[in-house]
Amino acid sequence: MTSQATKFLSPAHKVRQFLERSRDLWKSKHHELKRQLSLAINQVRAAEASRRQLRDRALAAKAQLRQSKTTKNSDWIWIVNYTIQIGTCRRSRRTGSCDY
Repeated sequence: MTSQATKFLSPAHKVRQFLERSRDLWKSKHHELKRQLSLAINQVRAAEASRRQLRDRALAAKAQLRQSKTTKNSDWIWIVNYTIQIGTCRRSRRTGSCDY
């Protein structure tokens, strides 16, 4: 018994239409992912810069604190403590504002 394979031939315009739609969907997915990646990279870059600035401010405040301990100047201690607290705001559960 020999079986003959049935040939199914789609019209060329339908195949082209299917392939174009598939390509367009792929491109739109690709562009959306590329946009999301770009946003994420920018957000990470901004967070790293913010952390770097905060670290630099904390180190400067520590140096000022060390200096104020040697000079025994109470005004400098207040300024240094205030500078340190700006970066570490703890929000109160009742008021929602920062408690320094």
